[in-house]
Amino acid sequence: MTTSTRRTVLSLYMRVFRIVRTWQAQSGVTSDTETERKYILQEARTLFRQNQQLTDQESIKRCIEECEARIEIGLHYRNPYPRAVSYQFTKLTYHHWDWQLRRAGSCGHSSV
Repeated sequence: MTTSTRRTVLSLYMRVFRIVRTWQAQSGVTSDTETERKYILQEARTLFRQNQQLTDQESIKRCIEECEARIEIGLHYRNPYPRAVSYQFTKLTYHHWDWQLRRAGSCGHSSV
């Protein structure tokens, strides 16, 4: 792993910890907030440790993109749990999800 990549990964890991400190459940219930905070921490630790031994730059890049996508989607929807979408096309994930919502009529947009 290059120094730049290592710095990026550590920055993402610290970003998750900063998010957890201020995370509030959508329901506003304290127990929900604590449950979601614990889930976020456990999920981050598990995934980062699981991928710790990766050496292939392309695999590392995909993991970084997946992490960034999960952070953005989680913050946008205020839901820490992963969405049922494929991260194979990380750059398209958010737009794909938005398209699915529009198609289902959930965004208040007309059907495509």
